[in-house]
Amino acid sequence: MASIKRAEAGKNVLYRTIVNIAHFFNITVDYLLESAPLPLWQFASQHPKFVKPCIGRDWECHQLTQIQAYAQHVSQGQTVCITATQGAGISCLLKYYYQQHTQQTAHQTNPQNIYIEFSKICQPDKDYAACFILQLLALPLQAKCEEIRHKIKALSKTSLQFLVLLWLTGTKLSETEKFTVTQLSPSQFDHTLAQAMQILLHHCTGQNSEASTERSTERSTTQIIVIDGVHRVDALCAKLLDYFIQAVPSTSICCVLGIAEIADFVQLPTWLEDSHQIKLKPLTDKHAQQLAKTVLSQRGVCPIKHASLVQWAIELANGHPGILEQLLLNHNDFNLLPESILKPALSNLYSLTTEQITLIKYLSLLGLKFSIDNIEFFFNKINITNPLSQLHQLTYRGLIKPNSGEYCFNHPLTRQIIKDQIKPQEKTQLEAIYQQSQQ
Repeated sequence: MASIKRAEAGKNVLYRTIVNIAHFFNITVDYLLESAPLPLWQFASQHPKFVKPCIGRDWECHQLTQIQAYAQHVSQGQTVCITATQGAGISCLLKYYYQQHTQQTAHQTNPQNIYIEFSKICQPDKDYAACFILQLLALPLQAKCEEIRHKIKALSKTSLQFLVLLWLTGTKLSETEKFTVTQLSPSQFDHTLAQAMQILLHHCTGQNSEASTERSTERSTTQIIVIDGVHRVDALCAKLLDYFIQAVPSTSICCVLGIAEIADFVQLPTWLEDSHQIKLKPLTDKHAQQLAKTVLSQRGVCPIKHASLVQWAIELANGHPGILEQLLLNHNDFNLLPESILKPALSNLYSLTTEQITLIKYLSLLGLKFSIDNIEFFFNKINITNPLSQLHQLTYRGLIKPNSGEYCFNHPLTRQIIKDQIKPQEKTQLEAIYQQSQQ
């Protein structure tokens, strides 16, 4: 203790001790310092300066860690689907898990953990399939054609794989190359896609080249591949993901997919049915309070002085962390919703057909939950065509969802925003129909 106190006072006691030990055992100081902690500047350069907290998701993070450890232990890749309604914090969880795992594996040789995000708007000249492949190749979306050709040629085992991957990435093809691709039958094309995805996956994990086995010390140590925003992809990219996931068991990685329950992913497609499934639940009130305190404190705002704001935001958010953050950071008035919430909701509403808008407005008057029996009279009264198809479209858009034999709004705010759009005269007419249905 005395030595440590003297060292803290600025004296080089600890260094002199190491020098004496090295002299006694006839070894160099460097030998004793091999396992010493990294210098501060080097540690800071290798680690993110700030990892955004993921409050209330300890159990989910533990599950992901357990599945990843299992994949490593049995040398058989595992796929995990994180599902939830929009605003439930899927992206926050995935980024937190990825950053935490990256920090933990920073000491390993060539850590190559991968994070892929399908953002709302892809690169203007790149579709989702191209963005997916380029990110797997660790190439920028603005990569030049020559660079893409060189990278794909080094990986491809056949000329067909080479040409199909070039076509998928939007690389300019010669007339002969275009002709070759267009002459493939659907079965040949799909078979080539499956092979190409397997090659790309093994490239990411350092398992597909002879060079990597010859230089084992330089092999990547990929343990996780995180893919967020899967619900946004088109049909072609969904097919690529299907083949990609099929190849995962041949590796030892954990592939984690983030999927909002909308569009074609209201229910998981068949190619994901065998995956591990983790459904995010709303935050508890305790965790919502903790998140609100963290969000405000990071902005230099005292949570205690804004207790009314916190309570208002927690009640409206209903356990959804993404919505809670937006309410806390973008509020202008307790009675007004921020544009970041209101604008997307209204855009979604008014992209519907006239029949669908009338239907969803009527549903908002019924409450958060409703059954087919509740609205059968309404269907007949206003002559809605294909009522089940209309309900399916509302589910597809993420406005409502099936719930134990009934339907309910995806979030109370969704219902409130729609209800607020009903004009007085329209409201009177819709309420009259409801009263008739009760007679």
